[in-house]
Amino acid sequence: KDLYEQATIAYNRVLELDPTDATAHENLGVIYANQGRLDKAIEEWENVIRLDPGRTDIKNKIQRAFELLDEGQVVSK
Repeated sequence: KDLYEQATIAYNRVLELDPTDATAHENLGVIYANQGRLDKAIEEWENVIRLDPGRTDIKNKIQRAFELLDEGQVVSK
């Protein structure tokens, strides 16, 4: 298993124990974005906004992800 897969499993375990863990949602979003899975990234980041509406940094990530989807691009690192 690669590191992204291992981290995804770990963060999902955290969320099973505490679905309100905004950091786990945020980090899953980053993993998904780095994998080019922008739809999943947006979903996770929207969870962060629901939990912590003041996170303008996450709102900016969501906006950028939508822009990339509109352009037909993916996020890669």
